[in-house]
Amino acid sequence: MKILIKPSEIIERCLWDEYERYCLSKLNKAQINQIILNDEEFEISEKDAFVINLTNVIYTDNVAYKLQQYLKSCVMNKSFEYNKSNYMQKDMILMSIDDFYKKFPKIYLEHYDNEFTDGLKNIKDINKIISKIQNLKETIIQDIPCVVCGPLIKFINEIK
Repeated sequence: MKILIKPSEIIERCLWDEYERYCLSKLNKAQINQIILNDEEFEISEKDAFVINLTNVIYTDNVAYKLQQYLKSCVMNKSFEYNKSNYMQKDMILMSIDDFYKKFPKIYLEHYDNEFTDGLKNIKDINKIISKIQNLKETIIQDIPCVVCGPLIKFINEIK
């Protein structure tokens, strides 16, 4: 199977961090930045497409939706049951928000002005959501501050 794709399309599918980690690991930062700036279509191998999860992603330009899905996935995969409720480490969800924004190279955000970058810059009230998460009541479980997952999902659904 022949898969043709541009670096910008990998970035817009929130897969650039994985592509850089697994496929561009032998290149230096300047070479990687040049690949992003040139934005030339290339053929990606099936193996590389599978490794970075390109074969499983559905494209949407709704960045807020992508953030919601990413955070919900984090909650589902990293939560645990304690006293008949689901909990998650408070710091882990906050780090997940940061990790989402790290998926997009700075050089891409600085040099491209399109619907996708506008959507990323205009996610409404993300700082309010972060503040709400920080203010959630903590339960200390094995010396780690944790929060109940129900309110987390509610806050994640508020992302627009």
